[in-house]
Amino acid sequence: MIEPAGDARQATRSATDRPRALFIVGPPRSGTTLIGNYLGSSAETFNLAEFGGFHLAHTVAPGALGLIPAGPHRNEYLADLKAMTLRFAEEIATRYGRRWYCDAAPANNAGASSMAAMIPDAVFVLTLRHYAGNIQSLRRAFASGGIWAGRTWEESAQVWVVAYRSLLSLPAERVVPFGYDRLAAGPDEALASLRDGLAVHGFDTGSLDAGLLAVSHGTQFNISTRPTVAAFQDGAPRLAPFSSIDIDQWSGDIHRAVWPIVRDVHNELLRRFPGIYVSPAPPTDMRAHDDIKGSIPFEREGW
Repeated sequence: MIEPAGDARQATRSATDRPRALFIVGPPRSGTTLIGNYLGSSAETFNLAEFGGFHLAHTVAPGALGLIPAGPHRNEYLADLKAMTLRFAEEIATRYGRRWYCDAAPANNAGASSMAAMIPDAVFVLTLRHYAGNIQSLRRAFASGGIWAGRTWEESAQVWVVAYRSLLSLPAERVVPFGYDRLAAGPDEALASLRDGLAVHGFDTGSLDAGLLAVSHGTQFNISTRPTVAAFQDGAPRLAPFSSIDIDQWSGDIHRAVWPIVRDVHNELLRRFPGIYVSPAPPTDMRAHDDIKGSIPFEREGW
């Protein structure tokens, strides 16, 4: 565990004196923004949205300074930078009279273990999305200009793998897992499970605004919005199942390309989060796609 130094020790004072941190983590396009805005709507929570400050302090700055020969005060500086970021989040939440603050920046994935060590009562909601739907969404993001999403199917698969590999080291007792594909299949049950998991940590779920679940954050090439889990009817949000994958667009050659990359992490997620990390119904035809002819036996390759 990372031991904060200097001002960082003061910043990590007892939970009774300060607002608590709620971080929504998971690969990009796994539902982090959707769930972050939903949980950030709690009356006791200040929504930092995709803040970026913790990513800067715990990942960007240490990485950038690591390229420069070390000076005598580098570690002290980095500790103070982390402490300042924590104080900022706590103070802005305090200013608005909130007991929690919520940060849903996917960039926090890389620094999440460091953040968990420095903030011993921070809670992490881990969004779990099946690799196929998540990779498809990453490909749509790339088509819309998101270079970070990977230039190829294989690179998008690596984005998914790298995120979960870093997040599986978080302390299990402070992780509340949330299944995106479970949300798609049965939103009421999935959201109730999320609320129950957070209530154990003292998070207020009674004032959450389900209307925020009607806001789409995805894109599909030149289409600005995609289906959401909620829609307004007679002025009230109504939850309904939706598709978490474009199953007709998942083909044999795509599967052949990504399965060796995602297999181990996929199986580990199934083992650690049974019933929460779930697979959508598999395709019935693993036909060839794009320029590759033939097909692969689906049952041999996993799902």
